[in-house]
Amino acid sequence: MFRFVNFIIISNALSYVAVLYLDDKYNAFGIQSLSDVAFFMALVLWAVSGVLHFLTRTSRSVAANDAADPISMNSKVKSMVDFTAAKKADAVMNAANRSWSMGLFVAGLLPMLFCLVIKLINS
Repeated sequence: MFRFVNFIIISNALSYVAVLYLDDKYNAFGIQSLSDVAFFMALVLWAVSGVLHFLTRTSRSVAANDAADPISMNSKVKSMVDFTAAKKADAVMNAANRSWSMGLFVAGLLPMLFCLVIKLINS
């Protein structure tokens, strides 16, 4: 639990720095209030979360099959290659991507909630 809270704090701090840097350097967001900063922090976190989510092979709606592979292998080649290590590595990578994706999504909820509370207080 401590690691997850630490992850949320660090990811929010990094997104805060990224948003302020991009706005200061390039005037990318046109930030005028604290709720704008919180909104764009959530946007950055959720964008990275979405990219990580769609990198996982299991999140795709189409199952990977031989016809979809860029390199088509016949049965003789497949019989000579052991795919167990590659499948294990893919499983580990996909699990890590899903974990980071869900963590960043949850981390983005905090600034979005803050943004909504600030908007409700000001209106």
